[in-house]
Amino acid sequence: QTPLMTIICVSCLLGLIIYLGSVASFSISPMTTGLRSAVSATHSSSILGGTQRAVTFDHLLVNIGEDFNPETGTFRCRLPGAYYFSFTVGKFPKKMLSIMLVKNGMEVGEVRAMVFNEDMSRRREMQSQSLLLSLKRGDSVWLYSQQDDGYAVYSNQGRYTTFSGFLVYPDGESMNRDRTYP
Repeated sequence: QTPLMTIICVSCLLGLIIYLGSVASFSISPMTTGLRSAVSATHSSSILGGTQRAVTFDHLLVNIGEDFNPETGTFRCRLPGAYYFSFTVGKFPKKMLSIMLVKNGMEVGEVRAMVFNEDMSRRREMQSQSLLLSLKRGDSVWLYSQQDDGYAVYSNQGRYTTFSGFLVYPDGESMNRDRTYP
């Protein structure tokens, strides 16, 4: 074997090790380690104001990790980290619109995003918001619907009202815990 062949073999071996190392690093992701949390839900009927309440959902598209309860409209953080949330709502004709994305409770004053439209016209309009939130284990995120009779959210079988969220980056606490999850 010539010195040139030895260099080529060593170079090939080194290239293979680097390649396999990079492939292996991609396989260790939140998806494969159990660090998964994602929700997407819709509501298929209008929500009229009049009672203070969270927006609830009647159709789940995704609920990976079971962190979202559609009956209460509440996402409860199981894995601390940075989360992306978005919501879309429709304005009911001749009504105002006010929906707030709340982290934890209203009494804490943690409104993080809001859509608002006080136009009382017959037009139907869609509004959306999205944001990144840092959540700790046990934090909750939900949509608050204005309680006054002058407010309403429009939706129908077209499912105009949507709520989605997912874990973008788990924090160090999640990364270092045992990888077995309920």
